[in-house]
Amino acid sequence: MSNAEEKADGNVTSGRRLYDATKRIQSARLYGDVATYQYYYIDILVGTPMPQRVSVIADTGSTICAFTCSGCQSCGQHLDANFDFSLSNSAEWTPCSKSCHSCRQKRCAYHQSYTEGSSIEGFQFTDFISLGDEFQQNPMVKVHMGCHTKETRLFVTQKANGILGLAPSERSTVLQEIFQDHEHVNGNIFSMCLSPQGGLLTVGYDSSTAVAWTPMRPQRFYSVSLKKMSLEGSSDSLTGFGHTFVDSGTTFTYLPDGLFRQLRDLVQGHCQTRCGQLTGSTCWQIPGESLENFPKIVFSFSKDITVHWAPTSYLFRKTGHLFCLGFQSNGAVAETVLGATFMINQLVVFDLQSSRLGLASRACPSFAERPRAPQKLRAGNAGPTGRSPADADRSLLVVLSLLLILLGLCLVARNLLRAYSLRRRETAVPNGNASPRRVRARKLGRADHEEMQALADPAASPRRSEEVSRVPVDAWLSAGSDASPTAGSGELGSG
Repeated sequence: MSNAEEKADGNVTSGRRLYDATKRIQSARLYGDVATYQYYYIDILVGTPMPQRVSVIADTGSTICAFTCSGCQSCGQHLDANFDFSLSNSAEWTPCSKSCHSCRQKRCAYHQSYTEGSSIEGFQFTDFISLGDEFQQNPMVKVHMGCHTKETRLFVTQKANGILGLAPSERSTVLQEIFQDHEHVNGNIFSMCLSPQGGLLTVGYDSSTAVAWTPMRPQRFYSVSLKKMSLEGSSDSLTGFGHTFVDSGTTFTYLPDGLFRQLRDLVQGHCQTRCGQLTGSTCWQIPGESLENFPKIVFSFSKDITVHWAPTSYLFRKTGHLFCLGFQSNGAVAETVLGATFMINQLVVFDLQSSRLGLASRACPSFAERPRAPQKLRAGNAGPTGRSPADADRSLLVVLSLLLILLGLCLVARNLLRAYSLRRRETAVPNGNASPRRVRARKLGRADHEEMQALADPAASPRRSEEVSRVPVDAWLSAGSDASPTAGSGELGSG
């Protein structure tokens, strides 16, 4: 986002895009990149009264929202602490029912596998969440999520705690439950704008935004019709892309093997020696770091919609001055995945209510550093899907107040009984000298015989000791893998 755009937007404070209550649009920062993280992720705040921050990959190719929870023995170390179910007053396990895909220990369970071989499994629960970081002030809504008890491969080594599936589904998803909060969201539409580092996720839509629309089939994936591809200014075009879908959870853009080779050769033929020194078949050493000599790649979608894929999007810095192609071969699979590299510097609008995809070239905002995790209780409201966290807080205060009142009444009753007992003993004992000692003994709260001995012989009084207990306190793992996570084609399996 440019400085001019920030100044023109009344919901931006010091470069921070906030919840727009008037237009009912939620915004949340995206973090991550292609080379280091190999994905883009979003922060979500989970639970009440103190929200716990959880980092999740923003994935338009899968549907589940799930993350690591305390007690997971096979989970890796991630950006945030594991979600502690016991610290949320509003968290509830989902009991077994016919709507559960599978059940274990009388709870709804889940198991999700992904095309690059990783998997997650655990138990489903409900709780309040809000998108983005605390300062963005997005409303909370009660949704269904998953709590990892096991994760494998890339999920163990990745930095993000989990995944946020944004794909369409016949089952209820977190995205659909947010859409149902009509008080705070203006429609079943969301958008993503990725930059080389970070970006922005928006739920709801500003109709004044200018984009080009192409038909979209929101059935399991966000499928579109890609007609042809060519280099800008060239008459040579590529066709035959097969089933094509947009998947932010897949790092690179994947083409059927024959088309990948043709497109790679076209870029090499255009560059020859003017783009830099070719290293291998897909990378260039570019000392000046200028990508202006690389060609633009033109996508042609149905409804005569064209998208210009700039080299600043389809090339990524692998290390130093080495830049590599952000599209790869999909092997023998005759389908095309428009991954995160296709979406860089592109506003991509997913309009589920009108079944269309909006595309427009943009200088998307960049975010490298996250703000600190929540430090105070959240008193925001929820949508129509559940009880407000503020209501839960008030209920807790009422219970605590009643307990304090009851405790006070008990103390008063105890003192009255002691006073009555003392008065009876004073009238029964003829020697008034014993009374002061008994009064003092009662204040010490000991038995009569022990009290009198202690008062007569202080040396005989047992000494009391106190013990002090201490609570111990506990870097994230690098992704450490050259393989790109293609999380977009996950299938929900039985647990």
